[in-house]
Amino acid sequence: MKRSQKMDFARLISEFLNGHKDDLLAKSFDATNDIAEITALLTAAIEAEDEQLDAKAVAKQKTAVANSAVKDCYTKASSAFDSIIGALGKDNEHVQELRRLRRN
Repeated sequence: MKRSQKMDFARLISEFLNGHKDDLLAKSFDATNDIAEITALLTAAIEAEDEQLDAKAVAKQKTAVANSAVKDCYTKASSAFDSIIGALGKDNEHVQELRRLRRN
């Protein structure tokens, strides 16, 4: 069962208890504490859900920033790599060593 379904179920039970409180009380079932507890737990669940969604949005933004930073870093290193090849020549021993590093 999904979180939203669980929260809907809790809300529906609370509404049922509220709507039938007198009938239940006539049968010796006092729903007052259950209603209060379900309401409090549902409020806490909604707040936690909102916080989780906010954190998820922040994480998504931070992932985009991190991916961009990694791309920029790699692009600069790759450019430097190409410049080294241009300066030393593709057959230079240092360039061969760098090519092995790039493959890893």
